[in-house]
Amino acid sequence: MENYRRLIHDEVFWLAVKNTIVYCLAAVTANIVITLFLAELISVLPSKWMKTMFRTILFIPCIAPMVGTSTVWKYGILGTDGGLLNKIAGIFGIAPKNWFLTTWQMLLLIIIFTLWADIGYNVVLFTAGLEGVPREFDEAAAIDGAGPVKRFLWIKLPLIGRTFAFVAIMTMANYFQMFA
Repeated sequence: MENYRRLIHDEVFWLAVKNTIVYCLAAVTANIVITLFLAELISVLPSKWMKTMFRTILFIPCIAPMVGTSTVWKYGILGTDGGLLNKIAGIFGIAPKNWFLTTWQMLLLIIIFTLWADIGYNVVLFTAGLEGVPREFDEAAAIDGAGPVKRFLWIKLPLIGRTFAFVAIMTMANYFQMFA
């Protein structure tokens, strides 16, 4: 019990809790919005070959080892001396920057990295859900004058409710494990 008493009074613990909640809210929301958008774009592609190609391209980061990709991101993309981001900034005359200085900047980088590494899985799930929506509903709404956004929000989204719930719960559970 003494460990729990110390934990309750530990400022670092509460900072970690706050950062985890902010991270989860931002990352889960961004993940769902981006993956739904990408899944809708993929689902309206004309050929099955194109759909498969884009799903595969987006899924590749999901199967890459986290340690390897985080190392590439840390040194290859965000590195202060030689990182891709600083090289691109140098083209525009901006001095190299240490991307790991502030908590909020670091939190944003972790969110971006997580989205890059995790988006493909949810795109595949949402694409499967969207392809299960009968075309007749979408066509009937189009005939009635509903635009693409209204058809998505009022026809497709409610019909993929179970897929949406599964993705939201699994993504949230996965992202809350980032606490450590």
